Amino acid sequence: MDRPATASIRTFKEHVYCVYQAVWNPKHSDVFASASGDCTLRIWDVRQPNSTMLLAAHDFESLSCDWNKYDVCLIASSSVDKSIKVWDVRNYRVAVALLNGHGYAVRKVKFFAS
Repeated sequence: MDRPATASIRTFKEHVYCVYQAVWNPKHSDVFASASGDCTLRIWDVRQPNSTMLLAAHDFESLSCDWNKYDVCLIASSSVDKSIKVWDVRNYRVAVALLNGHGYAVRKVKFFAS
């Protein structure tokens, strides 16, 4: 049976609020991260039935995330709480860096190679 062109291959459903962004890991093609209004980041491996990591990232909605393309164990997140955090997925219980000082919600975070 042929699927319609708009059919989903798979749906990942664990966040309890909307997902604002999902980004693929630049080195591991089966891994992606998602940032959600439920204040979390989730790390997913498409070979697994469920998310592989849950990061309690922020006190308010997590709006975006981005992998570091030179160190694929690092991921940054941004939030309505006006902060950016950097996480190491090898030890993800505590952020390795916290950047405060924004006057408004940080709607987008992106690693930039200089």
